Amino acid sequence: MNFLNKTLESGIALLIFLLPWQTVWIIHEAMIGPDGAQGVWQYGTLRIYAIEFLILALALLAVTFLHNHRPRNLSVCAQWILAFLLFAGLSIFWSDDRLVALFAWIRLLEGAILFFLFRSVHLNVRWFLGAWIIAAVVQSILGLWQFGTQEVAANSLLGIAAHDPSTLGTSVVEAGDRRWLRAYGAFPHPNILGVYLSISMVFCATALTRAHEKIQWIVLIGSSQIILLALLFTFSRSAWFALLAAACVGMVAALISFRKRGLSAAIHAGTRTVHPLAIMVVASMMTVFIFISIFPEETATRFGYAQTRLESQSLSERVGILERAASFPLATRITGTGIGNFTNALYYHEQATGTAQPWYAYQPIHNVFLMIVAELGIIGAVLILILLWSVCKRVSVAGYPLLAALLGASLFDHFLWTLPSGIFLVGIVLGILVNHRNGVGGLDSKIVFV
Repeated sequence: MNFLNKTLESGIALLIFLLPWQTVWIIHEAMIGPDGAQGVWQYGTLRIYAIEFLILALALLAVTFLHNHRPRNLSVCAQWILAFLLFAGLSIFWSDDRLVALFAWIRLLEGAILFFLFRSVHLNVRWFLGAWIIAAVVQSILGLWQFGTQEVAANSLLGIAAHDPSTLGTSVVEAGDRRWLRAYGAFPHPNILGVYLSISMVFCATALTRAHEKIQWIVLIGSSQIILLALLFTFSRSAWFALLAAACVGMVAALISFRKRGLSAAIHAGTRTVHPLAIMVVASMMTVFIFISIFPEETATRFGYAQTRLESQSLSERVGILERAASFPLATRITGTGIGNFTNALYYHEQATGTAQPWYAYQPIHNVFLMIVAELGIIGAVLILILLWSVCKRVSVAGYPLLAALLGASLFDHFLWTLPSGIFLVGIVLGILVNHRNGVGGLDSKIVFV
């Protein structure tokens, strides 16, 4: 039993470290768009990711413990997750492409497996936070290298696609006559790297509250600044907003915590928690100030104070997708297009009305909730709202910054719903948030299932 326990613990740490890497086997590459303007349908291409095998192995290993740990009745939160999974699975039957819908549903199921795994297990805090922060620093260094060289070199083994700032479709930021390649890391888009790093910043702050030695403070604060710098070089508005939301909510949560513990307890804990966190905040403010000083036009462009051709086109496309989605028939709005089928359903609808556009015009809506409404309709929207409410009620004050980061990112991007890396990220973070026995990691390595 102890061997299985340690194996599961090590497997979870490995999962955390490998989460950003996109090693994948492409089974079938789909196409979308009218004749003469076709291209690769990214959201319809069938893929199997290497990390999915690790998720399956961890799930099977975790089930082994159920023979020795009798589970209690499912919580209300778990019941709503299962209800949402059931309805999403049913949507496969009215999807235009049922195979794509099946793959999308499997990814959602894997996200739920990760949620239940991280909700149910006690982790050694050093294993979890250490693995996450090390992985984030590795991704940050990779992203900084990519920005510095202005090139993302392809590596099929690691699942990294080539990106060049002069190529159409590459994520860049323009300012004047400058065209900068944004940092990707190992992720398929800079926004994903940015949100991942914003969550990593919260974990750095969490680790600081548990650090007892100055050398730990130095390592964690230094790591946080490397992560923050790479986050800034993603030029991701959604990531910047997610970090800002987490920081603001974190300060409010800290005030609430101090008020509950009392002034004397807060002063007593100050040398261990407030002091290193204050240094991290000041260092972060300095990093942001230096970044803005070096890239003032680029920052202004991303914040909307200076409009460029590329930024105007991006905003126009996002608004255009919403307007085009609103043209769906009423029946589609009620039941949805089916999980994973928004982009091809939009194409078929516009093809029927004679308004089909080139392949690159078929992108998801840049809002997670609206994507769920589009693919699962009003019923799916109601289920996800109830589910989120049941999750939020179980989150402690200390978990509010993580929750704020996720919710903030979901308002301005779709990958938390449409891409495996985003779904897995949500499953892991929400599972941690509702696990009150470990509170982001726990102090022991005991495995307990509920």
